[in-house]
Amino acid sequence: MKHVLIAAVAGCLAATPVFSQNNDTTEQTDAAAQADAAFPVAQTAPNTPEPAAVFGEWEQRCVGEGDTEKCVLVQFGKTDEGEILSRLTIEALPEGAQAAAGLTIIAPLGVLLQAGMTLQIDDGRLNRYPFAVCERDGCLAQFGLTATEVEVMKAGELMRLGIVGAGSQEPIMLNISLDQFSEAWDALQAASE
Repeated sequence: MKHVLIAAVAGCLAATPVFSQNNDTTEQTDAAAQADAAFPVAQTAPNTPEPAAVFGEWEQRCVGEGDTEKCVLVQFGKTDEGEILSRLTIEALPEGAQAAAGLTIIAPLGVLLQAGMTLQIDDGRLNRYPFAVCERDGCLAQFGLTATEVEVMKAGELMRLGIVGAGSQEPIMLNISLDQFSEAWDALQAASE
């Protein structure tokens, strides 16, 4: 089933035209464009802006201006073979909120909804989260992270996401690099003030 899910996402990537605003793109920007094409529901806004800043594999993307500007961190979950199968977005929540950060993960259609998704940082505890909704372009899991969980991410090296394809028992593991997440989070908080 892993191959069916990967083939479905690859088909979406191949069938969707990707337009670049300039010819001098990096591999990371190409990956972002491919993921935007595969998961348009994950875009922060129509015509997703160029990253305001890049920290390793993390992109800070902002929409709006002045008091209405909203920034998020974005990274794409990849299989061990480098195939993009998810998009992770993190936003800093206002001080005094129940959580320090809001996390949205978009997985492709065809995931086993009852299994939810798993998240693990380095060798830490394996956490399971439900999918909130599936739309035409993917299934979303949304949840909050405490300040302690954000600190664990800042000190970590790798986040592993697990999704199970319908008809499968084995999860597909996706990698999210935490390299430079500490710097990215600090920049996001500064932009959110």
